[in-house]
Amino acid sequence: NLTGTMPAELGNLSSLTELSLVYNQLTGAIPTELGSLSNLTRLYLTGNQLTGVIPPKLGSLSNLEIIALAGNQLTGALPSELGNLSDLTTIYFGNNQLTGAIPAELGNLSNLTELDVNTNQLAGAVPSELGSLAKLTDLHLYDNELTGALPQSFTSLTLLEVFTFGDNDGLCAPTDATFQNWLQGIDNTRGHAGVSSLGPNCASLGAPAIGVVTPGTGSLAVSWTAPSSDGGSAITAYDLRHIETSADETVDSNWTVVDDVWATGGGTLQYTLTGLIGGTQYDLQMRAVNAVGDGPWSATAIGTPTAAATTTATDYDTDDDGLIEVSSLAQLNAIRWDLDGNGTPASANASDYSSAYPNAAAGMGCLSTGCTGYELTTNLDFDTNGSGDADAGDTYWNGGSGWDPIVDSARSGYQDATFHATFEGNSHVISGLYIDRSGRNIGLFGSVWGGEIRNLGLEGVVVKGGASNVGGLVGSTSSGGSHNSLISASYVKGSITGATGIGGLVGFNQAAINASYVSVSVSGDVNVGGLVGTNHSSGAIRASYATGSVTGGAGYGGGLVGSNQSGSITASYAANSLSGSFMGGLVGVDSGGRGVFTASYWDTTTSGQSTSAGGEGKTTSELQTPTSNTGIYATWDSNVWDFGTSSEYPTHQDSN
Repeated sequence: NLTGTMPAELGNLSSLTELSLVYNQLTGAIPTELGSLSNLTRLYLTGNQLTGVIPPKLGSLSNLEIIALAGNQLTGALPSELGNLSDLTTIYFGNNQLTGAIPAELGNLSNLTELDVNTNQLAGAVPSELGSLAKLTDLHLYDNELTGALPQSFTSLTLLEVFTFGDNDGLCAPTDATFQNWLQGIDNTRGHAGVSSLGPNCASLGAPAIGVVTPGTGSLAVSWTAPSSDGGSAITAYDLRHIETSADETVDSNWTVVDDVWATGGGTLQYTLTGLIGGTQYDLQMRAVNAVGDGPWSATAIGTPTAAATTTATDYDTDDDGLIEVSSLAQLNAIRWDLDGNGTPASANASDYSSAYPNAAAGMGCLSTGCTGYELTTNLDFDTNGSGDADAGDTYWNGGSGWDPIVDSARSGYQDATFHATFEGNSHVISGLYIDRSGRNIGLFGSVWGGEIRNLGLEGVVVKGGASNVGGLVGSTSSGGSHNSLISASYVKGSITGATGIGGLVGFNQAAINASYVSVSVSGDVNVGGLVGTNHSSGAIRASYATGSVTGGAGYGGGLVGSNQSGSITASYAANSLSGSFMGGLVGVDSGGRGVFTASYWDTTTSGQSTSAGGEGKTTSELQTPTSNTGIYATWDSNVWDFGTSSEYPTHQDSN
């Protein structure tokens, strides 16, 4: 008949091995200090009026073998810390007001023989970890609020003699033969008086219901709802089978079964069947799968996938001139994967090329003689977001580096790593080219060797940062043997900046440049020219001119060419402003004195230069006065030049 609360000072009894205060009238909470009784093996507090929670610190009683707290008014959750008590054999917690879930950690109690949590308010599923309690003989779960199916792992409890789980809110026994045989094999003669040891069996695993079937091209998207009963075991997957409606459905082998179209954690109950025949009606059925096995097939649903649209391969050479048509920046970019212009990219880049040229006809539509290059069919603008400036919103901003020059930079120095085909501009304009890259061979085209670029205009160009061989159109051109390069009837407007070999049109040139011009601001350190930075060997400039400005540094610079190295200049001129240490009106330096300069001039007025390594200096008036191919222009081709009025410089006919 003890009353009052349990004194916390009991926790000071460090040698105590057994504490029994059963069937008294003790009230209040169980002192947390009892968790300090490290030698305690048995704790009996059954049949009192104790309240509050079970102290989690009791999980520190490493020598505890029996804990009996039944018949009190304890509330709260079962402490998961009890799972640390490896010597525990008996738990009596029945007839309290405990709530929450049964902690999975109780499955760690390998020596536990009796677990009684009856007549509480425990809820949720029974943890499968309890199936690991190999020594368990008595298990009482009845009169709680537990739900779901008993775990299949319980069939491993081969020593279990007494088991009660009735009077819960949905707890049931799986109906598969294995579980039922195990359950019926338990000797329940020692069950609690007046208590039904067995709870109800779970309903059988039902069939799902197919909802919406949505046709696609050669596909059917199927959605479904779960069965009304999971058979006492959570559904882990769904299978789907299909058959052409016209086939014999009574023969199972005629069906095509797709296993696991949905698995645990798969989200929305839906799946898309692919590889079906368009225009053919199919019958569809679903079934659910759980740990028990496969459920029944659902009622049949039908669906008819749509047939694939008939597509016509695209001819990318509609005018049959052997030139693949370029109508977008993506197609311009794709040239880097087909530098010989035959329409056959390397296999490593085939998918990228196909993205730019989808559904291409055989041979890109070129005639049997094959493709030999590309042609522009419209104006292009790199300002893809229309902001008026190159910025992060543009497709080819590339983190601020801008356009990647067309060249195989990984194989620099090889002819087949350069552009060696034809690019026909058809007098179209590419606007807003922006490049800010280090290295060499910088321009719209990085390098051309044995290729031809013609009738192309570049406007609003900003190219900067290259170490050497930097030009608006091409970084470097090469010629040799049968691989001669040509640039004709092309122009650049904008600004070009670099270090060595910097030109408005071409940085380093070994090509023939005909009837081309620039109106640019060019700046660099060594070999800086308005049209070409370095004109080398086979570099032959004819009927071309440069306006704008050229700013040199420590090395040579010129109005048309910075450094001429055995190249030639014919019927050309420069009319730009010049500044720098070693500047020449037309040519900065003629290395070795082997250059050939014919009927070519520079404007001494605009350049402020009275000397040049090649060409003849003329005043603005002298350059503008002839209005036909007479005088200083007597040898100039009137089919190329428009000599204008006496206040105009000569320009190209039909030039922009």
